[in-house]
Amino acid sequence: MLQFQAQGKISGSKSGQKRHPQDKTSQSGKQQVYKLAAIDLDGTLLNPERRISDENRAAVEKLLANEVEVVLASGRRHDDIYRFHKELGLKTPILSCHGALVKDPFSNEVFCTRPIEQDLVLFLLKEALEVGLSWVVYDEKGVHLCHSEFWINEYIRRTDFGCPTTYKAISDYDLTHAEKVNWMGEPEAIQQQFRRMNELFKGKLTCVVTDPDHLEFTLHGAD
Repeated sequence: MLQFQAQGKISGSKSGQKRHPQDKTSQSGKQQVYKLAAIDLDGTLLNPERRISDENRAAVEKLLANEVEVVLASGRRHDDIYRFHKELGLKTPILSCHGALVKDPFSNEVFCTRPIEQDLVLFLLKEALEVGLSWVVYDEKGVHLCHSEFWINEYIRRTDFGCPTTYKAISDYDLTHAEKVNWMGEPEAIQQQFRRMNELFKGKLTCVVTDPDHLEFTLHGAD
């Protein structure tokens, strides 16, 4: 099996094939084995320029040639991931927002969705501002960001995927629920809030520091 490394390259090393927990025995009596590689984007499939390197493209092609299903799984939104999915010619569902949404990009069938409910989203947005942080929400309508020139530019730079919708006030945002909520700010403040929120929402939300200046929230168990 091929293993993806964080440097943006893929190295090949063979290992035993693992059986899916729901494998079924075929009529011939042989165990049916499912082969699947779930691949992250940033720091794995993508290079520092946010592009798929030639080495990684070749590795994905080798996986497909060996009848291994390739699934893209990332903290990014579905539409953001889809451009790389399309570039690689994949046919599998996309796992977006750390697993909060599993969706077929061709039929738009949703296989699984685990959103954060509206009341909790609203609390997270108000709390972010209360502690001096910025917020961004990922939902089915797009990416929504509290108005900040710095974080608008950072979002575009880090994702290379257009400009989010911005709001000067939370009341301007017609929120329903969220696939993911991010807090952004100084690394020291992010670490402090990570410890606090992780304790406050233990068993309800998964809190992860994905970058020194980013704290991300998804519904517990979504990943």
